[in-house]
Amino acid sequence: MTPAIHYALAFLLVCGGALASRRIPKQVLLLAASYMFYSAWGTGFLVILAASSFLNFVFGELLRRRQTLPRLWAGVIANVGLLCFFKYLPALAGGSPDDLIHRIVMPAGMSFWTFQALSYLFDVYHEEEIEPSLLEFLL
Repeated sequence: MTPAIHYALAFLLVCGGALASRRIPKQVLLLAASYMFYSAWGTGFLVILAASSFLNFVFGELLRRRQTLPRLWAGVIANVGLLCFFKYLPALAGGSPDDLIHRIVMPAGMSFWTFQALSYLFDVYHEEEIEPSLLEFLL
């Protein structure tokens, strides 16, 4: 089977589960499906996404309790550091230059996620953000 068929089957299972399930909250199902899709690129990417997600949620909670510039800068530095680590470590480790996924697709996705996370931290710092639960934040 081709990868497209695998994704189509996974999509149908998730949609069917969302419609049929009353016991599993739809947000949990959506999060599991999102992480499953993301892990198809490699479990290392999933670890980075999960670590970044939890890190930003914690920084958001710290900023919500007390808005200080050092806390904001710590969140910014952690995010930019993680992005730099992710983007440049494979090249330094001798990664394949022909690997389109590692060279373009995943760094673009991580850049988007990082800038979204930074926007969230700045919103919390300026008290413009609602207080999401961990599950809402992860989605």
